[in-house]
Amino acid sequence: MKIIVSFLKRALNVFFSHRCHLCSSVTEFKRSVCNNCAQKVSVVMGCPKPVFDTRFKGRIYTLSSYDGLVTDAIRIIKYKPSKCLLNELIQICLKVPGFEEFFRGDDVLVPAPMHYTRQKKRGFNQAAEIARAFAKKFNCLYAEPVVRMKAVKAQAECNEKERTTNLENVFALSDDYLPEKFYGRRIIIIDDVATTGTTLLKCSQQLEALNPSEIIALVITHSYKKK
Repeated sequence: MKIIVSFLKRALNVFFSHRCHLCSSVTEFKRSVCNNCAQKVSVVMGCPKPVFDTRFKGRIYTLSSYDGLVTDAIRIIKYKPSKCLLNELIQICLKVPGFEEFFRGDDVLVPAPMHYTRQKKRGFNQAAEIARAFAKKFNCLYAEPVVRMKAVKAQAECNEKERTTNLENVFALSDDYLPEKFYGRRIIIIDDVATTGTTLLKCSQQLEALNPSEIIALVITHSYKKK
């Protein structure tokens, strides 16, 4: 049986090989990233560390900072788009040694919301996919109490000045959230990347009404430095 499985795997790799989304080299069947690039991404991932150069009033923690390969992966996930690459990036994050120590049993993981029109076009909300995977792995509660009320220009397309006003009156609490789920608990806002931190700030302002013990944020990478 093992011989047959091995043969079938080799056959699939020969006739249905894929290209790595990061370096374009041939990779295994149904793989979106080659072993070499996966290793490079794994090396720059580490236990969450705080960053202090954003507009977010609380603490933002990141698994990586200013790394070109991770930033490239995030960009491809969003704009190709590639859910397969997202899933592989999530698996790399879940394998970071000691990552489980960051979470508490009563944490509530809240994804940065995406407007339904953009989510329909992309096919997924990467923040929600990340948050669900983390919540499942580390036994935390997953919830979506914040929604986007209107579609606006993507923050990545805004200049420095526009970023501060682009998200005004965009977020609100959903109609069906249960306040008792959040009272006295630590809320962790989950997103793929923090730049200026404006998205996380606007989300946290809505979440304050839920009376949590603390609001922090966790992102895969951080790509902004104040000059």
